[in-house]
Amino acid sequence: MTYVVQKCSGCTEVHCSRCLALRTGCFNDRPACAKCMSLATGDYTHDYLARQFSVRELRRFLAGRCVAIDGCSEKHDLIELMMQLRRSSLVQAENEERSRHVSQLRVIFTHLTDLYSTYSTIVYFKTVAERLKTMQWSAH
Repeated sequence: MTYVVQKCSGCTEVHCSRCLALRTGCFNDRPACAKCMSLATGDYTHDYLARQFSVRELRRFLAGRCVAIDGCSEKHDLIELMMQLRRSSLVQAENEERSRHVSQLRVIFTHLTDLYSTYSTIVYFKTVAERLKTMQWSAH
């Protein structure tokens, strides 16, 4: 089996095609290495970053996310920025999901209000019709 040499869409380092993965939604659906995938998906811990990434790789990723890295003189500082970025991404995702749920509840409430209004109208006309019948029978 032959493998094609390709560049990772995240770090632009050269890898064999076996080492690159394609995940929908990441890197515009282009292949990326496992390290870049873990960074893009937020699937990392403090220890993982310390073991697997060099200072250069962390700087490149943070710069790509437009995160100011001025004043970060040690690897530990860069890792702390990465963890802050991950926490803020998780909070943003939770807020987006909560907002989506609120929108869905508003739609459901609107439909329920419309149904209740329709039901109330039907009950009203049914009551009026029964009164008219009563009036007709009493007129005879």
